[in-house]
Amino acid sequence: MVSLTGTLFLYQGQELGMRNTPRSWPAEEFKEVRSVNKFKKAKERCKDDSACMKAELDKFWETARDHARLPMQWDDGPNAGFTSEGATPWMRLNNDWKKKNAKMQSEDPDSLLEFWKRLLKLRKEYKDIFVYGRYELVETKEDEVFAFTKVSQETKSLTVLNMSGESKNWEELSSFIGLDCKLLIGNIADAEYGGLRPWEGRVYLCNT
Repeated sequence: MVSLTGTLFLYQGQELGMRNTPRSWPAEEFKEVRSVNKFKKAKERCKDDSACMKAELDKFWETARDHARLPMQWDDGPNAGFTSEGATPWMRLNNDWKKKNAKMQSEDPDSLLEFWKRLLKLRKEYKDIFVYGRYELVETKEDEVFAFTKVSQETKSLTVLNMSGESKNWEELSSFIGLDCKLLIGNIADAEYGGLRPWEGRVYLCNT
């Protein structure tokens, strides 16, 4: 979260929205030793019990390390541009590599990659707030609405996040925005004063 104080970590592929291996992939796709051993033990423990095996595979998928070893999706060419054609990477490409890759997103101003670029630029431009500003939690009546301010000597920011897949109506938002605030960035166009759409996030810049 670029508006929080601290060291920012952006893992390879996160800027493209790359996902874990699809849940539909069989466990044999995972090659890391820990995963291979866990799958072997699960088969020995569950034997012919399908319900047991499903539960074990769900846990297996959640903790597998090979999710992070999927090839980086650079383009829609052979091996997604990760390695030369004909070479075999550690893990095969994710199913969505032709539709989700760096080349495609770099040509789309509304892509996740370009959104990340704008966020990082703002963090540098307003580092007095986002890097060095004082953090203050804003209490809300909505359990899944996370809001906080960052305060510097001259400026204040308000970050509001809907951490759910349902729309939220946070009435206090309008009163905060009324404090001479302007929308700095958001992940959904046409932000509404009191309403937050599913997974919506906004950052406001306010005068102190």
